[in-house]
Order: sequence, then C-alpha cells, then structure tokens
Amino acid sequence: AWTSAGADALLVENTLQPFRDVPDYMISLMTLAVQRVVRLSSKPVGVGLLDNAPDLAATIAWATGAQWVRQPVAAGC
Repeated sequence: AWTSAGADALLVENTLQPFRDVPDYMISLMTLAVQRVVRLSSKPVGVGLLDNAPDLAATIAWATGAQWVRQPVAAGC
C-alpha cells in the first residue's frame, strides 16, 4: 500500500524502546521484521533502532540487505 501511494523508500524503526542497551530479543525481532520487508518490497528499505545504537542498526541492515540506516542524533551530542 505504501509503495502504490508513492513512497520512495520504507523505514523499519523501533521507537518504543527506552534509551538504554538494546535487548537481544529486540535485535532478533528487528532483524526478522526488516528481512521480511526487504523480501516483500521493491523499494529501498532502511533500519532505525535506538538513537544510541547505530552500530546495531547497521548490523541489521547488513544482515538483511536493507540499504540504509537512520541515525537522528549527531555524534558527540
């Protein structure tokens, strides 16, 4: 539905996790969710995890074939 409405890309993001270490189950769930979206979509897919976990988001993107990572907080802030 999003792609037929004109979306250029899709973002799979976890926004409800508190700002602390990401639990293992969340990494697994996000990986499965991103993998599924990548398989079902012809659009570029991105990953957004926590503001303090860009390394985990990049790992999920690499493992699933997602094309980009959203990191809204600048380094050093």
